[in-house]
Amino acid sequence: MFITFNTIDIGVSVNWHSFGSKKYMFIEDKLNWFDAQTVCQAMGSRLAHVMSADENSFLISMTNHTTAWIGAADIHQEGDWRWYNPLTEINFTYWQSNQPNNGRISNCMCYFKFPSTVFKWADEPCTKAYNFVCEKMKEDHGHDNGSSASGENCMKMCLQGDKEEAGKCMKICL
Repeated sequence: MFITFNTIDIGVSVNWHSFGSKKYMFIEDKLNWFDAQTVCQAMGSRLAHVMSADENSFLISMTNHTTAWIGAADIHQEGDWRWYNPLTEINFTYWQSNQPNNGRISNCMCYFKFPSTVFKWADEPCTKAYNFVCEKMKEDHGHDNGSSASGENCMKMCLQGDKEEAGKCMKICL
């Protein structure tokens, strides 16, 4: 499955950092989760999918311990957390204790600094504005890294209570 979002303009300097088979960019412009995903897609990337403890440590240091969106959500089904674009299972986890708390409005994943200075994953309302981390494969040169979909077998998804014109909906395609 792939997700397409509305177009959004943002000024970013392209500064990718390599780790393993991927490149990452930490963007310090605060956006909601949907707009962050849009910006990543505009650069031929996606919000980061964290697959290992080593990758997680790298991303934590890259974000300088500031709250930042990464690419998982449970928008499609409450409590069923998946990496988005494409929808894939989460095998490695780094949730703070009592997270995700599965609040009905907390549907998107971020790195979050908790009062105890612990920096772990949390579920937050997708409409909050945070920094974010984009990723793409090293050999990718901005070409179709999940940034587009065929447009077939698509459905619109909106957060509970949101209307499509509010800009809080997305299109998910197989």
